[in-house]
Amino acid sequence: MEWKIAAYAHHGCGGEAINLFKEMQNLGIKPNDVTYVGLLAACSHAAGRVKEAFDFIQRLPIEPSGSVWGAFLAGCNVHRNTNMGKLAAKRLLELEPENAGTYMLLSNICASSGKWREAAKLSLKMKDKGLKKQPGCSWIDVGNKVHVFVVGDKSHSKANLIYSLIRDLHVKMKKVGYVSDNDFTMEEGFLVT
Repeated sequence: MEWKIAAYAHHGCGGEAINLFKEMQNLGIKPNDVTYVGLLAACSHAAGRVKEAFDFIQRLPIEPSGSVWGAFLAGCNVHRNTNMGKLAAKRLLELEPENAGTYMLLSNICASSGKWREAAKLSLKMKDKGLKKQPGCSWIDVGNKVHVFVVGDKSHSKANLIYSLIRDLHVKMKKVGYVSDNDFTMEEGFLVT
């Protein structure tokens, strides 16, 4: 059931995730980290109730893991809540001090709320620690073969076709009014707008 909660969270179905969590409780199923991470992600992405999510974490019957704090930090990023983001990042860095993603998310939160100096300081701190963001990676199983895609990698045998299709899709999406929400993205210490 915890994986269903995570799936609901991924698709922005907060209400369904909460209902499934309540059903788990009624059935006496003990929640684990995956359950809590999914529930937090569902709530923070669907409803924007960041303060309530923080209170929920504080009341957890287990010690919140890095995954829990990471999900909460991602929610703070979505809703550009700098103060709660700083709290989440502090807790996350106590658990995972070498996690470059924490610095990146907090830097993005600061940049999106106009706190450029704080964002720059975080980027410098990351650089001083020798931390680098890992490239994004996706994979898909087609015909019992797994195809792995890493940002910027064009080694796939059909890379030209794939990138051509992606460009066409992007054009079509723009024509129907799609606008990506990437106002502020920090990459390798540089702001990309």
